[in-house]
Amino acid sequence: MPVPHHILKEPSIDAAVDLLLGDAAAANVSEIFLVPQAQHAIVRVRRDGLLHDWFRLPKEAHEKFLGRLKRLARLQESAPLAFQDGPLRRMADGQDVEGWIEIVPVLEGEKAVIRLRAEPLGLDALGLESTDLERLRRCVRSSAGLLLVVGPRRAGLSTTLHALLEAAEPARRHVALVEKDFHGDLPGVDQHASDPSVGRSIASLLRASAASGAEVIGLGALHDEAAAALAVSIAEHRLVIAVLEAESMQEALRRLLELRIEARSAARVLKGVLVQRLARRVCSECRRRDAMTRAQADQSGWPRSLTRRVFDTRHPRTVVRGAKCEHCQFTGHRGQIGVFEWNDLVAPRRRRNTLLDSGVHKVLNGAIAPEEILRT
Repeated sequence: MPVPHHILKEPSIDAAVDLLLGDAAAANVSEIFLVPQAQHAIVRVRRDGLLHDWFRLPKEAHEKFLGRLKRLARLQESAPLAFQDGPLRRMADGQDVEGWIEIVPVLEGEKAVIRLRAEPLGLDALGLESTDLERLRRCVRSSAGLLLVVGPRRAGLSTTLHALLEAAEPARRHVALVEKDFHGDLPGVDQHASDPSVGRSIASLLRASAASGAEVIGLGALHDEAAAALAVSIAEHRLVIAVLEAESMQEALRRLLELRIEARSAARVLKGVLVQRLARRVCSECRRRDAMTRAQADQSGWPRSLTRRVFDTRHPRTVVRGAKCEHCQFTGHRGQIGVFEWNDLVAPRRRRNTLLDSGVHKVLNGAIAPEEILRT
């Protein structure tokens, strides 16, 4: 990404921070890191899932930036070297910026992590195949059961959770969401953020949501035994949609057992497991058609079983790649799309679509480049 010299030249710290936030939002950045070093500070950004060094800040400017960010998030400026977090909302340089900021003590001072909220997406826009989408919609309409959204960190799990809650029709049903922190407003959904310092644990908020009569409950993270046991218990009579960090369905089931959930109880309530990753979209401004042969796919690392199924030995397949331009910061990619594996445990199919199948489908449809399959 180009170094934003205009930010460093801005004499007002308030305007400089607004330029930083506005430029990041305009460049489709998902996270900003202000990291202090011994002599200076480094500003890093995460764009389309990859981390980039953006520019350097003088140490004094870094401290002023943090002071301004703390004021915007209403955090304590007089509490150095203490972990703090809170919501950040700002109209910055013409961009509506909304996210969550964390101040983390490190060896050389305080590090700031700003997670910018992306535009909410409906279930249709996530990238699911049509057959999987319809089966998933049927699952979301269920009156009871447990639906797991599974993947590694930064795989768009919260975005999918919010889309599923929207598909649960909050205008017709009582829908609640329990998260560690707010990831944006969901119309018609009762949203609760945990705060253990005042007794608002995930488990207590789950219990309160069930007691208030919620018919569908979203859970932003399933990672402690008390919350897991309560979620399974609630799923006997209500629909619970929970996020679980894991690499696959097998690992997700293993994680449930590690959280001391009995296999019989899990099998009784589990409706399905949605495994997902994020792949970078080909830039719409510089996309170009290209030919790919089976030999090239083999050389690039595609599994042999996959190339035999996808490629004809004599005829190449048409794929799309980015030629790299200013719009995509000369990467050939701009934006992200989901790659999914839907495991329906109520009406299982003889052969399910795997993550790899989903990735190949998006390559042949021109949504992602062939090289992205190996990243997912």
